[in-house]
Amino acid sequence: MNDLLAISEKPRIGVSACLAGESVRYDGDHQQHRQVVGPLAELFELIPICPEIEIGLGIPREPIQLEQTGTVTRLVAIESRTDHTGPMQEFSQHTALQLEAWQACGYVLKSKSPSCGLERVKRFNETGTFERDGQGIFAAGLQQHVPGLPLVEEAALEEDSTRQHFIAQVGAFHRLRVCLAARWDPDHMINFHVAHRQLLESHHPTGYQQLETHIAHIGEQESEPFRAGYRQQFLEIMAHPVDPRSTS
Repeated sequence: MNDLLAISEKPRIGVSACLAGESVRYDGDHQQHRQVVGPLAELFELIPICPEIEIGLGIPREPIQLEQTGTVTRLVAIESRTDHTGPMQEFSQHTALQLEAWQACGYVLKSKSPSCGLERVKRFNETGTFERDGQGIFAAGLQQHVPGLPLVEEAALEEDSTRQHFIAQVGAFHRLRVCLAARWDPDHMINFHVAHRQLLESHHPTGYQQLETHIAHIGEQESEPFRAGYRQQFLEIMAHPVDPRSTS
């Protein structure tokens, strides 16, 4: 994938491969999603990834589930009892590094999946009953290793406001990546910030004011610490839905 090492004109996003129509599910099927292969595919360059295939599980394969033992959540094959937690955690860390190298700006995850679900994944306890309060091991790793990366489940994309928010997050992150990848120029950084003031303030006025303070001290920091701090605050602001008061 050497062709992914440069920033593309279209923002790149990772996507659970089954949602892109690839037949990689445990039963050999796919779950192609109309929002993924439709509007998002038009706007973004999709990078399909199936974590379960990537850690060596075949097609078809034994179903897996989240299981809670004490304070530890594990990813376990239902019949063989094989524990896939470690390999999945390692793969999530590897993927996080790849996403950074590919300059990816978001990720669409398969809901309810013990690997990819962001929330409300079935988590079984020692008695065999479950609560819908789990998070997929791969999804948890992405949140840990790529802080601020826009993440969404395909089910949430059916809601117009959530889909538009994700699209806005990805587009803004892409523009930020292009800016930060350029030769360091404080004036260029300030111009980028000024161009995004209204957008940032509409998402989180308080966070925007904090970022204003950060940009005001641009001449007092080395370039790398400044870029890292600006990126973190920028993504935190964009993670908030648009504040209705900013558009009234």
